[in-house]
Amino acid sequence: MQKIKNLACLLVFSLLLFSCGEYQKVLNKGSIEDQYKMAVKMYESKKYSKALRLFEKVKPAYRGKPQMERIQFMVAQSNFNEKSYATAGFYFDRWEGFESPVELE
Repeated sequence: MQKIKNLACLLVFSLLLFSCGEYQKVLNKGSIEDQYKMAVKMYESKKYSKALRLFEKVKPAYRGKPQMERIQFMVAQSNFNEKSYATAGFYFDRWEGFESPVELE
């Protein structure tokens, strides 16, 4: 029984180690496209702080490209989910697809 517990712990530890390693590898040495894909993957996995680090690295490369609107939204939403409401508000204001529910006169 003890061997099964040890094997299960080793398996869980290995999975955690490899998943962190992939993120670090892409963050530090990945191409812009790989960083973008990993950022989206982290966002969809609700790992918002990791997604934000990657999005900050790729934003300059996507300026003026169609993906930028999606990046702006995911950065704003990630900040909101991380409870950085002021930062989220800033990015939502800059997001081109955002329409205020309140009409300003």
